[in-house]
Amino acid sequence: YAHTVKGNLACADETTRPQAIEELRSALAMRQRVLGRNHGEVMGGNWNLALCLGRAGQAEAALAHLEETFRICREEGYPPEDIKETVEKYVEFLAALGRATPYDDVLR
Repeated sequence: YAHTVKGNLACADETTRPQAIEELRSALAMRQRVLGRNHGEVMGGNWNLALCLGRAGQAEAALAHLEETFRICREEGYPPEDIKETVEKYVEFLAALGRATPYDDVLR
């Protein structure tokens, strides 16, 4: 958790964003190793890393982490209303990459 907080804080500043990304990657790897791939904390780690990567202009990498977040949501049976923010961010990154996809199509 401390690594995630540190990474999120550092992500806000453009000069420390590269270190933030590494901090968030490290935190995610620790969570995956200790908690397993589908734990809610791993999902949150993917989400945090995706947002930071998006701020850094790394939309493809951000999209990959949002896809992983979305995969966990689906496998764990989260209802659509609980994953609305994840799907909206996913659609936003797709559009930024020139691959606009309607929200409802993502949920299918």
